Amino acid sequence: MTTTEQAFEIGRIEPADEPLLVQFYRAHFPHKAKLNNHPLWQWEFKANPFAAEVPFFVIRGEQTVRGGVGGVLSRLQVDGECLDACHPVDFFVEDDCKGFAALRLFRKIMELRPVHYASYVSDDAEKLFKAAGFLQLNEHVRKYFYALRPDRWLPLNKQQARSLAVYAARRWFAVRCQLQLRRSGQHFEYRTDTTLQPDMVPALETQCRPGRIGLVKDLAFLRWRYQQSPAVQCRFFCQTKNGVPNCLVVVHDQPADKVATILDVVRATDDPLEIAGAVQQAVAHFRRQGYRTMGTTVLSAVLDKAFGLLGFSAESSNHRFMFYSRNKELKDRLNDPARWDFNLGDTDVH
Repeated sequence: MTTTEQAFEIGRIEPADEPLLVQFYRAHFPHKAKLNNHPLWQWEFKANPFAAEVPFFVIRGEQTVRGGVGGVLSRLQVDGECLDACHPVDFFVEDDCKGFAALRLFRKIMELRPVHYASYVSDDAEKLFKAAGFLQLNEHVRKYFYALRPDRWLPLNKQQARSLAVYAARRWFAVRCQLQLRRSGQHFEYRTDTTLQPDMVPALETQCRPGRIGLVKDLAFLRWRYQQSPAVQCRFFCQTKNGVPNCLVVVHDQPADKVATILDVVRATDDPLEIAGAVQQAVAHFRRQGYRTMGTTVLSAVLDKAFGLLGFSAESSNHRFMFYSRNKELKDRLNDPARWDFNLGDTDVH
């Protein structure tokens, strides 16, 4: 170990470190807006309902912070079993701390939970995660897009005519979906609100299903993630089935750009038709508001089918997804893309 490394101390962040962390980000990463938004940092790490202690570690120098890494804490259900999990984020260090000091810092966050996952992974981070034993499911992550209105109502060229034809087909898909739900013999009702109400969230026991891998989201977690976030403005769409919450669609409302982004689909059902019915309510709402597009990114075979029923276009995403478990048997079980249910809102994207 070098003399410089010996001068470093690595530990959980303390109140006195916070202004030093702000200075560190401002001095070394002024171009990264997320790092330089301290209210966002406080929400992400100090307000997380699963965080008994602040899940953030720093490299301390003499009256300075020289690096840091945080973890977004959550609960992951695997075949109905709930496990403590962590999403490592914001791993940045000074150049002279790259090496052994950075590895020691990374080990601190890896000690927090037995299961970890990572998304929107950079090239450098992917190398580190692979070296730490993470496996990747990058090629199974899909990006979805839906135009809420055609390019032009009176087309002047082939591209505009195709846009109008796709729009008409999607309207038909929506009608067909609603007709099929009405014939199912079940009673579905829908409502929307900018405030998440307790009776909009599917019960935890219904979210934990055999064959499914995904985050478990109770009311406290969902309110923290989507309602209390200083970075997103969300609208919630609830579907009830025979009077019981069945599907909750969370949409990031971006009125300035007339764009809507689906952040989450919390569900008690694996029926793509029922899920499509809930998503269609969001589609119809934002179409009435004059919005241009709706989109999302997910890793989910069930949601892929649901979006397909509504005519969402799909393509491979550059959104990387990796996971890790200390337990080899569990790691093997996690290495199954067909069982994952990972939404855009499960990342630290804001």
